[in-house]
Amino acid sequence: MQVREVMVKSPVCCLPETSLREVARLMADHDCGEIPVIEGREKRLIGVVTDRDITIRTLAQGRNPLDLAARDCMTTPVVSVTPETSLDDCCRTMEAHRIRRVPVVDEGGGCCGIVSQADIALKAPSRTAEVVGEVSQHTRTPAQSASAMVTDPVCGMRVDPKRAAARADFEGATYYFCSDACRERFESSPDDYVARVTAVRRE
Repeated sequence: MQVREVMVKSPVCCLPETSLREVARLMADHDCGEIPVIEGREKRLIGVVTDRDITIRTLAQGRNPLDLAARDCMTTPVVSVTPETSLDDCCRTMEAHRIRRVPVVDEGGGCCGIVSQADIALKAPSRTAEVVGEVSQHTRTPAQSASAMVTDPVCGMRVDPKRAAARADFEGATYYFCSDACRERFESSPDDYVARVTAVRRE
């Protein structure tokens, strides 16, 4: 089963300049906790704003959300999948990043859908739904310290090595990935990516 079979198509989105008040209203009107941030006619995905982002990056810092826009608290870069991503890979990506929702992008980087933990649990086979249950369990645990996280050399996402979807060894170093797709791109041309990150050296 692929992501296209369970994703919510054409999700409600906002622009970088959309006020946080409007973003919050969109969340309330559409009963969702995450709004993709897009730009241009291609609806290129550049970030996401979650209810947690608004709380942690504005209110918790003493900033007035009524004076701010989506660009001021959005999460970027964005973890995403494609419509062709398998549900197993999607679940591993969500687990690796400890997220409950993930935007879906087309070949041009445009936001064409979104997948939530609930979508997968309701529509996917029980085998995949069990993987989603692990995502929920991990999101309730304390966040991994920044020093323990590593960078996926292909997409630049931060990954917990203990929950990475894939790994690869190259010239005495171990690299961790948020998805099998990133690992495959790395293995096809590792020299193009090794300079981007500091790999975790094998002991």
